[in-house]
Amino acid sequence: MYRRQSASTKALVLRSVDYRDADRIVTLLTEGMGKVSAIARSARRSQRRFAGSLEPFAIIDAVIDPGRGELATLIEARVVKGYPNILLDLGRMSTAAAALDLVTRGTAERQPDAEIFRTTAALFRILDEGQQPAEEALVSFRIRATALMGFAPDVDACGRCGRPAPPGQAGLFDPAAGHLVCRACGGAPIYLSASSRRRLQLAAGPSWAEAAGKWPDKELGQVRRAVDAFLRSHQLSP
Repeated sequence: MYRRQSASTKALVLRSVDYRDADRIVTLLTEGMGKVSAIARSARRSQRRFAGSLEPFAIIDAVIDPGRGELATLIEARVVKGYPNILLDLGRMSTAAAALDLVTRGTAERQPDAEIFRTTAALFRILDEGQQPAEEALVSFRIRATALMGFAPDVDACGRCGRPAPPGQAGLFDPAAGHLVCRACGGAPIYLSASSRRRLQLAAGPSWAEAAGKWPDKELGQVRRAVDAFLRSHQLSP
């Protein structure tokens, strides 16, 4: 019998570490409860209740008792959707792990956001299918994920004077401030071409996956540099 307050939700494993003799502490990104840290008691002994479900890169069905303290209790879990091709390629594994690290750093405990869950699962599907380049997919995911978290890079206008940057115009991006700075306001260190700005704008919206196709090398370099610097400035990457 489950406790009355327990709930079933789809989840992704963000982190899993051994604890004591047989337990595990897991951090889950859930569809219904947001990010949840939970103890899976006897997880390293019980194949019936967990059956290999506490590893990353799979969607699981998790039964969670939220409890009253910081740690919830993971009662049981089972894999409902695997992404085996990610596990067969070190590059895809690294890309998926980087996405999970961003979600771990950027989401608050127990703040439900089903769209973050769906976006992360969509990235796993893209990586598993292997039809789009992993690097472009990760950059696009990072932009979309930070937009959902509420602080994506703003490349629409100068963040100091408010002057709009028209479509078709290049811009200068300040990663620490997270916005463009026009030349009249002193400029900023990272140059973004008009096409790079458009790529950032597209990736921030619900059609982010459309921005994950093959990019010109110059454009990829500009956007990656801007996003990497932005994430470091906001302590969202190592």
